[in-house]
Amino acid sequence: MNVGVYLPTFAQPIVGSADRSVVENAQRAERLGFSTLWTIDHMLPTEKVHASSWYDPLSALVHAAAATERIELGTATLVVGFRHPFALAKQLATLAALAGPRVTLGASSGWFEGEYRLFGVEMKDRRGRTDECLSVLRELLSQSRTSFAGSYWSFSDVALVPRPEWHLPFLVGGGSRLPEAGAEVDMPRMTDSVLQRIARHDGWLAPCSGDDSLTASDLAAVRAAVRARPQGEDGFRYVQVQWTYVVETDDREKALPIQVERFSGVAGEGRSPAHLASCYLLGSIDDIRTRIRSIRDAGFDDIAISPAVNEPEQLELIADVCLEAARPDPLPSLYQR
Repeated sequence: MNVGVYLPTFAQPIVGSADRSVVENAQRAERLGFSTLWTIDHMLPTEKVHASSWYDPLSALVHAAAATERIELGTATLVVGFRHPFALAKQLATLAALAGPRVTLGASSGWFEGEYRLFGVEMKDRRGRTDECLSVLRELLSQSRTSFAGSYWSFSDVALVPRPEWHLPFLVGGGSRLPEAGAEVDMPRMTDSVLQRIARHDGWLAPCSGDDSLTASDLAAVRAAVRARPQGEDGFRYVQVQWTYVVETDDREKALPIQVERFSGVAGEGRSPAHLASCYLLGSIDDIRTRIRSIRDAGFDDIAISPAVNEPEQLELIADVCLEAARPDPLPSLYQR
């Protein structure tokens, strides 16, 4: 299983000097051997679910692209329902031109009504707008000239320049989540519309549900839907999204209070310590490694891990704890009994 890491793009106060942490963390992640750099997307602060705000995800990835050479770059996830598909296609194509064929779009319909209202869009239309935007994006990135007439966007004979000559993968986020996660639109089961959207594209970004049995149920449903496609699972990518704060101890009871305190800066209101521990990679070093192995053994191809804080040493600790746990277990020796 590949291990990617979120760039800790927590928005910093603008004080007259450049924030170098995006570049420094991108270079550190590549040097440590992570497979992918991911960025999170929220236009507005979301106090109930997250206590933080973030830099623009695509701008941050452009910054990271200039500072790295090999590591993959992706959004997990970008809310596409209120974005104009041509403007988004232009941003993605520009990032691809600057970074090369290591760009992935992780997309979702989002859950925060305030962001939809900001753009004069109805939250009730998020399903249709998300599906239409992704459909138009694929056409724009695949064809030299495009005309489109849909329910939400229309244009005639436009050319996207630059346009990557390779297939830029689309991964779709969504799945079951317990109400304790904070978003009022979260549901303890995956909806058919999300499942169908996932199966139409190149991969799935599975959320931290707070219940491993829900994740397992979602994974089975997604796998069945993907296998039913004409191309089956060929080229499809299963990614689990996670968060952590690594404390160097084998004592779970010592680690948890420290981790919960660090998560208070990013987790929103009403997220209990028990809920955080059920969702995320918390506890002792062994607890974290055990959960990584369970995600690997469930059949995920990748795990995308976000540090709960922007502390450079966290990337080092995450690499030390997680990269080895994600590798396949060695085959037993023929001489072992």
